[in-house]
Amino acid sequence: MNAERSGLMPPRTIFLAAGILAAATAGGLQTGPSPAAPKGWQYREFMISLWGGPTDRATAKAISEAHFNTVLCRLEELAFCREFGLKAILMDITPPMARALRSDPAVWGYILADEPTTDRFPALAEAVKAFAASDPAHPVYINLNWRVSPRTFVDLVRPQVLSFDEYLWWWKGDYFPLLEEYRELALQENLPLFGWVEANTGPDSETGPGSIYPSDNLAKLRFSVFTALAYGQKGIQWFVDRLIFDGPRLTRAGRDVAEINAELTKLGPVLLGLRSVAVNHYRPRPVPDDARLVPLHSWVQTATPEIVLGLFKDAAGVDYILAVNQKIDRAQDLALRFNRPLQGVDRLDKRTGVWGPLRVGDASALDAKPELADIFPLRREGRSAVEIRLGPGDGELFRVR
Repeated sequence: MNAERSGLMPPRTIFLAAGILAAATAGGLQTGPSPAAPKGWQYREFMISLWGGPTDRATAKAISEAHFNTVLCRLEELAFCREFGLKAILMDITPPMARALRSDPAVWGYILADEPTTDRFPALAEAVKAFAASDPAHPVYINLNWRVSPRTFVDLVRPQVLSFDEYLWWWKGDYFPLLEEYRELALQENLPLFGWVEANTGPDSETGPGSIYPSDNLAKLRFSVFTALAYGQKGIQWFVDRLIFDGPRLTRAGRDVAEINAELTKLGPVLLGLRSVAVNHYRPRPVPDDARLVPLHSWVQTATPEIVLGLFKDAAGVDYILAVNQKIDRAQDLALRFNRPLQGVDRLDKRTGVWGPLRVGDASALDAKPELADIFPLRREGRSAVEIRLGPGDGELFRVR
């Protein structure tokens, strides 16, 4: 995101003046003996975040009802977060202030910088150490953009989380290579990975509630969110509050965001316990640079063009597949073929969070379809298959037993 553009936070590392500390004390922070140090921080809840925060009870209620669980806000807004069950990534906090906040369950963490340049990394590294000493229970948060090397950032700053901008519809850059770069780094460093998604995909969407609403906005947002999840992200962050809310009311784009958020509340707890194994793309359309084709001898093949398959395992070694339809203009009938024995395939209902079994058929039925005749290179070796409809840009999570 762009902090200066949003008007919420100045684009700088935040070590703040005494006046802010005084204001914080007036807002209810205690200056007496510090509480006993809590245990170190662990990431336990799938993040559904908003760039922005509650300015009053009405907006806090609206944010909560749109299925957000995390906001970026100032200390004076923390009481609204407590009331409506939101976690706060706090702005304008110093290490001494963090020490007094370390036992507050409404605090998610502290934002230090947005889109810092590489020359600021050494100072940020020192800030991370200072906050960790003051409050080991909450992480610091720093968001990156495509102009800096995430590897350099991790090596120098040693963060607890990895967050970046991935505005596909505004930037139209090398989207999948960017996802893969961050995915690999997050896995190597065992860091929870989050990405920012634009709430309104229109070209002039940064003007607020009066922005032109594109008719395919929901399909584009689904594409962004489900491809990000297929690449192993453990949280979705939405930019920006003024594109989603007009006062306490949802904009048209906001209704799209709220619909997806409701599904993330069901998908997130499952995805949180999965480890990304691979992300594969299916031809015939040429795949992007650095994106991997579905291997010819993979245990799962797809017979559907323009599909992304995110492969995962849980702690018990069970396989999961997050399949995403890259077509944003139409639905597709997804066909998955399995080249190994199966006990069954389940699909997670995104509305209810309940797993339901799919009908597993004989893969030879796919061979009989003329449109699929040349798609499966190993169709004689396949044993079983499932088919299910994927909406435009949409994704579905499967468990393979």
